[in-house]
Amino acid sequence: MMEIICSLTLLYASASQKGRTVPPPSSACYYAGGGQNGVSLGNIGTNCQLPTLGVLPVVWAEVRVEGARLVWRVEGLEPHQRLYLEHQEKGESLSGWTRMASGLPSRGAYELSLAGLYRLGVEEGSGVLALSPVVEYRTEAIPRCYPNPAPGGPYLHQAEAIAQLIVYTSQGQGLRRVEGPVGREALRGLPPGVYWVELYTWDGRRFTQTIAVSP
Repeated sequence: MMEIICSLTLLYASASQKGRTVPPPSSACYYAGGGQNGVSLGNIGTNCQLPTLGVLPVVWAEVRVEGARLVWRVEGLEPHQRLYLEHQEKGESLSGWTRMASGLPSRGAYELSLAGLYRLGVEEGSGVLALSPVVEYRTEAIPRCYPNPAPGGPYLHQAEAIAQLIVYTSQGQGLRRVEGPVGREALRGLPPGVYWVELYTWDGRRFTQTIAVSP
């Protein structure tokens, strides 16, 4: 389950840095047009589209929680810009963020170990250019595959909550189906490769996770 918490503040500024219009810090994607900052924040990967005018944008094409991982894809990230990840325990305020990682690639995944709120940011020099929408990771009773990647296949966390497990190959072919009760070693013994796993709980929830099995 994933909840996305987004806040939007429309701000207009004329500040610039190295010829680039600096977006407001709450923007999910931004561009300059008509001499003013334009801010666009909507459903991830749907309403945040590349504009046809303005400076090279930073677009959060994908920011989501998949199992126990944060998965992202950023478009328009330049080589001299740094992508970083921040975490905050869930609360009433969006202050008190702690940096978890820096120098991240424009596309990747990060294994989450702490429950709470997460967001990505892009910085250049000493200034923050853009912040992603905020996503929430919950650890209570969420089944997941760990460690990932793992030789011989991962184990299942919260296996007792799983009513059905389906494993697909990277080509989308069904490889393994296990009906509950599911044991914690249900994914062991898979050949090396990348797989897509669907986990269905007894109360009807569906979780998905991409796993990598190393030799």
